[in-house]
Formats: sequence, C-alpha cells, structure tokens
Amino acid sequence: MSREIKFRATSGVTGNVFYNYKNKPLWEFLRSVDGCLIEQFTGLKDKNGVDIYEGDTLYCLGCKYNLIKHDSGAYELHEEGSDKVFFLFKEIDIVEVIGNIHENKN
Repeated sequence: MSREIKFRATSGVTGNVFYNYKNKPLWEFLRSVDGCLIEQFTGLKDKNGVDIYEGDTLYCLGCKYNLIKHDSGAYELHEEGSDKVFFLFKEIDIVEVIGNIHENKN
C-alpha cells in the first residue's frame, strides 16, 4: 500500500499553517521561518474526507483525542483529560478532525 507524502507546517511565530500538497519539499520555505512545527500526513482521512495529520485533535464517540506519532511509527490517540491511549491504524468512519494541538491551548 502506498500513500501520498504530505506535510503541514505551523509557524510558531505567526500561527499560520502551510500545507504541502504536491509532494514537493517544504524545506526551502521552512529554512526561512523560525519556530516552525512540521507534522506529517498520516495517510488517513476522517469521516468527512479531511486529511488527518500528526498533531490533530480528533472527536470520536463524545471524546476529544490528540493524535501523536509514536516512536514505533504507530499513531497514538491521547484522550483529553485522561491517561487513556488508543492507537489509530486505519480509517474509521466515526472520527472527525476538529482542530490541532496548536489551537485552543486553554
């Protein structure tokens, strides 16, 4: 199985989000931006067809989860307000992207 390699970069200074949809490296751009956070596309989409990236906040069955890439390459879902951890391996039709870990840090 192959997947499209895409990245999202968030500027730590301005908060602007930049996407790379054409498999072209963002490195030329990122070298000029201080404090950029780079997140990779998981190859998965949510129930609305939205790409799921590392660092996204997902909503599923009444709970919010933060998606973190695990060292082994698996994607961990950390339930907000809990120490529960689940793994995301494939697309499921009940997950929805509702933001990312850089937004709403209250």
